[in-house]
Amino acid sequence: GWIYYKLEQYDQAYVYIKHSYDIMPNPIVASHLQTVLIALKKPDLAKHIQVVTKKDEQQKLKIDLINKTLNLLMY
Repeated sequence: GWIYYKLEQYDQAYVYIKHSYDIMPNPIVASHLQTVLIALKKPDLAKHIQVVTKKDEQQKLKIDLINKTLNLLMY
């Protein structure tokens, strides 16, 4: 997708980078998606792209583990 961006084929770049972001929303892919959206003159959408960091992922795993543990203890 980034190659399409470099070639200024922003619509095509969006398709591939958005797909990558849906599969793996890491900070680099999120940044590329924001850049493509800005190139497509959609800055409002770019603002809503969530940059998920490793710390966020670890925090989510901890919360999921706590919730599962609580569910086991309750039943």
